Amino acid sequence: MFYDFFIMEKNIREFHSFFVMVNSNVRRVIIEILLILMFLTILPNLSSIIVAYVNTNTNVGYVKYTLILYNNTLLQGNVISPKSDLGPLGIIYDPSNGYIYVADSGSDTVSVINSTTNHVIANITIKGHPWSLLYDPSNGYIYVRSLVSLFVINPSTNQVIMNITNALLSPLTVPDNMVYDPSNGYIYITSSSILFPVFVINSSTNEIIHGIKLGRIPHDIVIPSGILYDPSNGYIYVANPRSNSVFVINTSTNKVIANISVGQDPLSMVYDPSNGYIYVTDFKSNTISVINSSSNTVIANISIGQGPSDIVYDPSNGYIYVTDTKSNMVSVINPSRNQVIANITVGDCPSGIVYDPSNGYIYVTNSLSGSISIISTKPVISTQMTQTSMNNSTEISTNLPITYIIIGAVVIVVVVGLSAVLVRKR
Repeated sequence: MFYDFFIMEKNIREFHSFFVMVNSNVRRVIIEILLILMFLTILPNLSSIIVAYVNTNTNVGYVKYTLILYNNTLLQGNVISPKSDLGPLGIIYDPSNGYIYVADSGSDTVSVINSTTNHVIANITIKGHPWSLLYDPSNGYIYVRSLVSLFVINPSTNQVIMNITNALLSPLTVPDNMVYDPSNGYIYITSSSILFPVFVINSSTNEIIHGIKLGRIPHDIVIPSGILYDPSNGYIYVANPRSNSVFVINTSTNKVIANISVGQDPLSMVYDPSNGYIYVTDFKSNTISVINSSSNTVIANISIGQGPSDIVYDPSNGYIYVTDTKSNMVSVINPSRNQVIANITVGDCPSGIVYDPSNGYIYVTNSLSGSISIISTKPVISTQMTQTSMNNSTEISTNLPITYIIIGAVVIVVVVGLSAVLVRKR
């Protein structure tokens, strides 16, 4: 190392001696050439410097990986894969083992993803086109809803240990969704049953113990979709696309206490603990209805991409992420302003979405391309924009290490300072 410094000092002395000896006009020409060369070197990277600066000040997210389910291949960036019949829809995170479970409606399976490696480690057979899943923290089991039954999976063995069948639960005509109520330990499941659109399951016995009416039969035919538990008031919220409204259920009486008008075709909901509001995806009106659950009134409507479907809250940055099924995007909402601040391009027909607290990633099911888009929301110094096709791969990268930026800035300062000294000597 000392030898290198000696050589460097010797070279600097020789260059200085040469610089003093030459004519002043020659010195000026040399300085101008050096400045031009420096400018030409940095110019192509100016956009990268700007992008890098901007990207360090945002953490909305980008697609870091794409997992192709049919061949269990993990690729960098956002990958546009060929259409697949797997049809991944629902997706959940299991905190007991850190795995991600995906309902593959087209292949009658549930894929188990190890989020450490982001690869599929198991496939569980579920008959009848599974679409929705739920993790029950009271018993550690995973519940999977299909057209024929409600299946119970033991995640320690990744095997089906039971199926719950009821005459009123099937046949179903629309997807059912489930939610766990920690106040009583029950599971609430929506169904297309005309008599009881919502069923209550005691997960300790895995038996249906209640049926909840949401309207007057036969005048009010209710076909609910999304269902949510609000920890701030202990109520259950049920989205009803048929009436463009959200029902509020008091679980102590299992009675509807309010009916909130929202946008067209409400599907899914999420609770934001930062402000206590409920966000509802309105599929047909391309909006998000914001409900203040303390008054059970809509306080805002947010315009969003086409066909908003599922929705999740990211506690790491406080943002809300929405799958826009028809736009092939995930919209990012800042709940402090109730505005869309970014759109992230993902796969074909994004449906389900879940946040993984173990690695901070957001997982999105792309139902038509049979893939999982894995979104990272961690700030990065440089930006890499990748758009890849399975048949025609193209990659645009604007990576610029911060070390190069610092070195370039130092060199510019040295050259400019040297030129100023020489001009003063003249």
